Amino acid sequence: MSATLADSLGINSVSDLRRHPDLVLGFSIEFMDREDGWPGLSDRYALPQNEVFGLEHSLAYQGLASGSIDATDLYSTDAEIAYYNLKVLKDDLEHFPDYEAVVLYRQDLESGHSGVVAEIGKLQGRIEEPDMIALNARAKIDGVAENQIASDFLARRLGLHTEVTRRSVLGALSRNTADHLLLVVLSLGSAILVAVPLGIVAARRPRYGQAILAVAGVIQTPFPRWPYSSSRYPFLESEGRQRYSLSSFTAFCRLFGTRTPV
Repeated sequence: MSATLADSLGINSVSDLRRHPDLVLGFSIEFMDREDGWPGLSDRYALPQNEVFGLEHSLAYQGLASGSIDATDLYSTDAEIAYYNLKVLKDDLEHFPDYEAVVLYRQDLESGHSGVVAEIGKLQGRIEEPDMIALNARAKIDGVAENQIASDFLARRLGLHTEVTRRSVLGALSRNTADHLLLVVLSLGSAILVAVPLGIVAARRPRYGQAILAVAGVIQTPFPRWPYSSSRYPFLESEGRQRYSLSSFTAFCRLFGTRTPV
């Protein structure tokens, strides 16, 4: 929360949020679905807030600064906490477990490049929370390249000097464009390989065509987890649910050859 808002409302812990049901909460999309996220947190603390919606984590801090949301989830090593003068609420009921960073690598790395594993092991216990906050600040606030930040940290903390490869904007643009085109070709090509034969079957066999269209309609019908509050957007909530439910029902009626009721 904004430190100014939290202090004015006397909020120091998550439990204190119960006294303010009108607060607007905006959480990252992942946090909205995780068991240790909003579902578990709201149950554990019996939080009464109704205006709760999901958004991109990077936008949450801007939302706090502008006042469009009052509280969000965060990582304790985020550089934005100090930058936006935020107050981290105490997890007084100890809902959240301890989150530890680990290194995952293939087993053959040990046999083929044991020196790399040994060097990585030197980082164990060498990166404290203030260090990570400072590293994040250089990346997110100062705009320093991540490989440069890592190189500087290794030189300062472990005496390990590495060569930093400078990436030009044009080079990054060309690589990203190539990756994007590859993904488009793969997805579009796969769609054509599936859709063209099914289209031929649907045109020549009308009965099969109805089943194909019905299945395609069901597959294309999204069932989203609404990232907004029904009290804040009642029109969008009712219209959206009606549209998706009718579309799904129509597809099932077509699949079983029944007439859709009006």
